[in-house]
Amino acid sequence: MMLEPELQDVYAQWKSDWNSPENNAALLKKIQPWIDHAILAAGGSPSNQVLRAKANMMAMAYMRKYDPEASNVKNYLYGQMRGLHRVVGAEQNIIQIPERMALGQKAIAEAEKELTDELGRFPSMMEIADRTGIPLKNIQKWTSFGGPIYESSINNSDTGNSMYLHGNILGEDKAEAAWQEYVYDSLPDRQKAVMERMLGMHGQPVMTPSEIAQSLKISQAAVSQHKKKIYDQLNDDSRYDLFGG
Repeated sequence: MMLEPELQDVYAQWKSDWNSPENNAALLKKIQPWIDHAILAAGGSPSNQVLRAKANMMAMAYMRKYDPEASNVKNYLYGQMRGLHRVVGAEQNIIQIPERMALGQKAIAEAEKELTDELGRFPSMMEIADRTGIPLKNIQKWTSFGGPIYESSINNSDTGNSMYLHGNILGEDKAEAAWQEYVYDSLPDRQKAVMERMLGMHGQPVMTPSEIAQSLKISQAAVSQHKKKIYDQLNDDSRYDLFGG
């Protein structure tokens, strides 16, 4: 076995349950220096938390395919992460934070108006989350900020009519999107299907609870139960350990 001695116990524990946030955080802590080296080699900076989040996700995905009999972890990760330079280049196109917030606030305001007209009352934040596909935490954060939203910065953005399709298009941090994919991979198939429809992931349109129930041929009560479990995982603070936030 070519596994580094200092990794053997941590790797064995992680291998026994790689869906455990605690196990992922422990393994990531051990391999983080090698990931950071790969970021530097690709022309990026480990201090860029968005880039580091993507690199961490790549590394953890590659670790699921790692064969201790074939190579040590350090050399394996360096070899697998050579494509990180493409991620470094893509990061140059990330929308800046003020504009992301403006896009999110605009989408929330439009959803509030639509739902108020449809329901005859002011909608709850959960109903707005269902309509827009924006995580509840982001809605709470973005609606807590006052001040004007400048139409020029919104209208000049290349969002078109796709604003509601996925929270990340509305400007979520790339780390948040990576965390969503991480949570998605850890879910059973039924909850994966619900998550795709509630957030508009993987080509699925954002659906209301009733539409999800009809699409999956389950009750709305079951949809609510699945959504609660999904939101609990999405809001798990262990994401900060995984992404170094």
